[in-house]
Amino acid sequence: MFTLNSTLPASMIATHFGCSQRKGLENSVPYLLILLVNLFSNETHGQSPSSPRPPAPPRPLVAAQPVQNPSEHFAAIKREADRGDAAALLKLGKCYAGGIGVEKDVTEAFRLFQESSKAGNVSGHIELGRCYANGIGTTQNPKEAAKLFSKASGTGSPVGQYLYGKCLAYGFGVRANLTASKAMLQKSAAQAHQPAIDLLQQITIHENNQRQAAIQQRHQREWNVLEGIGFMAGVFEAMEPTPPTPEQYEAYRQDFNRIKEQDRIDRR
Repeated sequence: MFTLNSTLPASMIATHFGCSQRKGLENSVPYLLILLVNLFSNETHGQSPSSPRPPAPPRPLVAAQPVQNPSEHFAAIKREADRGDAAALLKLGKCYAGGIGVEKDVTEAFRLFQESSKAGNVSGHIELGRCYANGIGTTQNPKEAAKLFSKASGTGSPVGQYLYGKCLAYGFGVRANLTASKAMLQKSAAQAHQPAIDLLQQITIHENNQRQAAIQQRHQREWNVLEGIGFMAGVFEAMEPTPPTPEQYEAYRQDFNRIKEQDRIDRR
């Protein structure tokens, strides 16, 4: 079982991942179940995701594309795939994944995505990564999924950049790193990939909320210190002629100056 290292809230995780097939996750913690089952569904290249509230209905591994004659469609693609064409291997894998012109077989789809990926097809990397991410046709392997998304991102693919940015944001198969995640998502967003734009916005909102919460907590702690200083000063006055020592006064003065300086920084 892998560990999810993420500072992002469970609600954000649950609402920002699409839906796909599940395998062997029935006993997981609820929000991890949502994440792992729904992770890296088939966002169509360049297409905006469904509204995150409420969650989008489950989507197949392959986007629904009406085919007038599925059997002929499958046969034509298979002829190309038999010649070793990487793009045809990918399309054939999608036929098996979606049961288009052939009986649905996710294990065969996984094998064909492997062949397409080995041949250097970028979309092959992505579809194979989705299989590993969701445990479709194979055992779930977050590290392998992240590796494939990283490989796709290295080609300049906006979808690959988006999916690898997701991995970095949520600590899926890699150590969580929001700074690196935002850099990757910004590359995808620069190519007008809407899911990356949406995720960047949610990360920014989350970071702003965290920053404000941290400032409020710091101010509360500092107010407590000030109240303590005032209380102690009153006690010392009431205990005359026994004033605080110079060391005690110096400690109070340093606390007060530290609070003022931190407040000045927070107000920038």
